[in-house]
Amino acid sequence: MKVLDKGRLHIAAICVGAAQRMLDDALRYAMQREQFGQPIAEFQLIQAMLADSQAEIYAARSMVLDTARRRDNNEDVSMEASCCKLFASEMCGRVADRAVQIHGGAGYVSEYAIERFCRDVRLFRNLALRSAGMICSAGRSKSVSNIAARHTRAFRQAGSPTGWHAQRRSG
Repeated sequence: MKVLDKGRLHIAAICVGAAQRMLDDALRYAMQREQFGQPIAEFQLIQAMLADSQAEIYAARSMVLDTARRRDNNEDVSMEASCCKLFASEMCGRVADRAVQIHGGAGYVSEYAIERFCRDVRLFRNLALRSAGMICSAGRSKSVSNIAARHTRAFRQAGSPTGWHAQRRSG
């Protein structure tokens, strides 16, 4: 499993790097492109897309670095590596979608690298579907099963999703 964990972490790290590059390109484009006499980076929706992308990249990078550190310390990181791969590949796809939206029609023109990235990150999204299955198989481990059972009991006791969230936050 250690070899598979290393591969999953590697794919997650590639996704983080690709997403960071797409965000950098989108920010550069937003600063240069002007509409209504101002850079589109001044528009609130563009700022929100850039901020969402940055937050997701930060989360994925933190997950990858933490899991890699734990793997270097010879800990079992099978579940964590699968989670990294799933989250990072999905995150990369969302960042690509936002970058294309920021570029507008130019996002589909091969003059910009975003067009190639958007095409290439689809591969990572497809790999993520396999990761979901890996997480399910990793979920058979005792600790994950206990967590799932505890949340299921809390959900049943609360009687509704709203009550479950309220109980989870308070206790």
